[in-house]
Amino acid sequence: MTKIIKYSTCYIFVIILCALSASACSSSNASVVTRADINEAYQSWTKAIDTANGDPSKIVALYADNAVLMPMLSDKMLTSKSQITDYFKKFTSYKNITVSTKKFNVQAYGDIAVANGTYTFYYLGKHDKSESVEARFTFVYQKAGGDKWLIVSQHSSVLPDENKIK
Repeated sequence: MTKIIKYSTCYIFVIILCALSASACSSSNASVVTRADINEAYQSWTKAIDTANGDPSKIVALYADNAVLMPMLSDKMLTSKSQITDYFKKFTSYKNITVSTKKFNVQAYGDIAVANGTYTFYYLGKHDKSESVEARFTFVYQKAGGDKWLIVSQHSSVLPDENKIK
């Protein structure tokens, strides 16, 4: 009889553990990141670039306090909000700067997501001549509470000239 009670207790314990695990999995799945979540966060960044006109505040608000930026037009790693602010102040001062995304891919890992792709920046250079720079990017996003996703790391680099690689 004690064996039956012992096995019954173990069996009930296993069932409870399974039920709790299933409950935990289903509640965590409810907050799983989707491509749409990250696309929306990324589109907020592109819109902020397009409308900044030298005021980087809307851009910088999309970065976590401890974010790291490896920028396209600098050889420095930027590790503070003030450095990121200074970079985007200069970057968005280019006349009529806009960004157009060419390729976009998302990988999701719970409350972390990685977006990779390519984009082109358009602006007016010297003598109001249209200029463009094609670049590749990696953004790492982390969920910051509610529906808000912040950039914790970003790397952008000019696309290599394929003619020089061959």
